[in-house]
Amino acid sequence: MKRFALLIALLIALLAPLASAAAQSVTVAPPVVVIDHRARGGSLDLYNPSSVPVEVSVSLLYGFPVSDSLGNVDLNTMEHPPAGEPSAAGWIDAYPRRATVLPGQKQTVRFLARPPADLPDREYWSRIVVSSKAAAIALASPDTTKITASLNVEIRTITTLLYRKGTVTATVAASHLRTAVHGDSLITRVQLDPHGNAAWLGTLTGKFVGADGKTVAEFERPMGVYHQVDPSFILPLDSVPPGKYRLHVELKSERRDLPRSTLVQSPAVRDSIEVAVPPRRP
Repeated sequence: MKRFALLIALLIALLAPLASAAAQSVTVAPPVVVIDHRARGGSLDLYNPSSVPVEVSVSLLYGFPVSDSLGNVDLNTMEHPPAGEPSAAGWIDAYPRRATVLPGQKQTVRFLARPPADLPDREYWSRIVVSSKAAAIALASPDTTKITASLNVEIRTITTLLYRKGTVTATVAASHLRTAVHGDSLITRVQLDPHGNAAWLGTLTGKFVGADGKTVAEFERPMGVYHQVDPSFILPLDSVPPGKYRLHVELKSERRDLPRSTLVQSPAVRDSIEVAVPPRRP
């Protein structure tokens, strides 16, 4: 029985982080902080929706989205970016860098930029890393005299900071659109190349259109294109009958989660490709 009690205590210790993770994080707004060279300052708000105090720390590092050979997109971060990368992480300070946010309360974090005097006109990037954790969670086995455990789960939220000096432009080019049907899904890949002196922020949508002009399936994904990426998108086809279709993709400098003033406007980009959905295998 003691061994069984020990096993139960260990299982509780392993599962507790999953149950308590949401209660130890803070919400971060806005999702993108834009700093103008004339003002050289910006801010974001951290809100604690939980019933316990949450300790937070704020740091900055450089990073941008990258894609692998399968089209999966991940964030490539680095503390020491190579020369020539438009990093703002080294000359932007956050105040405060550490704070305790009480339950139901808000903490404003302010950013102050100290750029080099000879900074060229363009957009510069940084990632804001907000690490949050509550007080340690004490766990005990049914026999409290023998086993105790302490858990302290840290959750990291990464958002974006953009520093803009002078006139900034951002466009995106789409090429090498291709598709492949795998089971009940259509896998779409498209290469995206940014142009200009700023990152392209917007939304990529895909519409699967039949011969009658009706859309039978669609997808939408917010995108940030800083360097060339070749992402993949999955479109379910389980309710799409066999036949010939056309996939239309469109990129617009619009985002549901960002105000228009945050985005560098550019013309929409469109492309399409014919797709044949084969009969289902019995």
